[in-house]
Amino acid sequence: MFKNCLIIAASIILFACDSSEPASNSAHTESPEKTILDEHCRHCHVPPLPSAHSVDEWYNVVYRMQKHRLKRGLQTLTDEEFDLVVSYLKQRAEK
Repeated sequence: MFKNCLIIAASIILFACDSSEPASNSAHTESPEKTILDEHCRHCHVPPLPSAHSVDEWYNVVYRMQKHRLKRGLQTLTDEEFDLVVSYLKQRAEK
């Protein structure tokens, strides 16, 4: 019985760690903005969903993350990348 529980627990953990994106989020996977967002965010955390913040919040959130990256010695977004990412997030954010 213990062995079966251990196998089930391991299966759940492996399934939960699946790196594939949910189908609902995959529609924007190929956009350059999404790629930039994913590449820069995943150094510290899971890339956010656009619905995590409102349109009015995204500029400040991305700006704050830029400051965190700078403190950690990580490459920050260029001005163009910053604008693309903020625009991408705002277009898909909760109104």
